Amino acid sequence: MGVRGMVSSMGLNPREITKHYLDSMAIPQEKRRLYPFIMNAIAKYWDSLEDVDISVVLSEIIDSIDPSLDVKENIAIINQVVRKYAKVEQLAQEVEEYEDTSEDDVLSEIQSGLRELAETIEKIKARVREIRRERDRLVKELSGLVYQHGWVEYKWVKNKVGNRYYYYYLRFREGKTKRSVYLGKQIPPRIMELMRNKERARAIYKRLKELDKEERELLKRIDRAIYSLWGI
Repeated sequence: MGVRGMVSSMGLNPREITKHYLDSMAIPQEKRRLYPFIMNAIAKYWDSLEDVDISVVLSEIIDSIDPSLDVKENIAIINQVVRKYAKVEQLAQEVEEYEDTSEDDVLSEIQSGLRELAETIEKIKARVREIRRERDRLVKELSGLVYQHGWVEYKWVKNKVGNRYYYYYLRFREGKTKRSVYLGKQIPPRIMELMRNKERARAIYKRLKELDKEERELLKRIDRAIYSLWGI
């Protein structure tokens, strides 16, 4: 699928699409520090990559870059591969442009990558703060809930002449034993409140698990963002 198709179907911008594919590839750690420059190159030419399979472009980039070279040389290699698939220049023009690449261009790309990383981390940190505030509120609410384990059943019993009468019973377990408590023809308001509290507690426990999972994933994203920039 071309870049434009992926942006449309996944709702991501070119940098995010590129990062998504890079994260799914088995890339040596020493090459990961070049992630920002790869994402910059794809974003720069993405209009010209509409019908190109981005995974093919990225595979060639990863195969072509050389950790033994300096950053400037690897940036030139990255741009050369992307321009080849974008069909915007011939090889001779690419070489000439590489020779004219200034240190300011390299610094500018590095600064751009750092700014993007800082913005991404700040957004993630803001969401983590929201998660922790919600978790604190839910834990406080849960600590104030009084609830009854078990369930309510509506059962019939027979009198001496065989007539059926229906009553409510509270059913619960004590170890392996099932217990029953007679409630009468109506469920007492206190039992109703305890059962509602039980359902609320169950919903809170479920939400707390979701929040914990989301926080772990967000913290992993921060680690991956830092590692991808510096190749740690």
